[in-house]
Amino acid sequence: MRLSLLILAVLSLAACSTPDTVATASPVPPTACRVDADCTVKNVGNCCGEYLQCVNVAHVPDPAGVKAACEREGRSSICGSPDIAGCRCIDGQCAASADDDALRLNQ
Repeated sequence: MRLSLLILAVLSLAACSTPDTVATASPVPPTACRVDADCTVKNVGNCCGEYLQCVNVAHVPDPAGVKAACEREGRSSICGSPDIAGCRCIDGQCAASADDDALRLNQ
């Protein structure tokens, strides 16, 4: 049951956020990983401002660029970001650790 709620929370947040869609110079896809040490929490930005996400340590997000793109395109987003205690590599993708209590919005 707890896992179902966590999955639902993650999907809800993903639907409301604007992912880091601004091109970066990083040679690694933003969430690609092989081991847990490949992942870390970074501010990738969304249309409201700060948005924390588990990404590859080599990924260089551009939160200001994301916000500028949102302004140019007239998009908006829910403010706040998940409270992520740590990241893990799950099936080749960086994700919030399953043992985090829950993804809570900081508001």
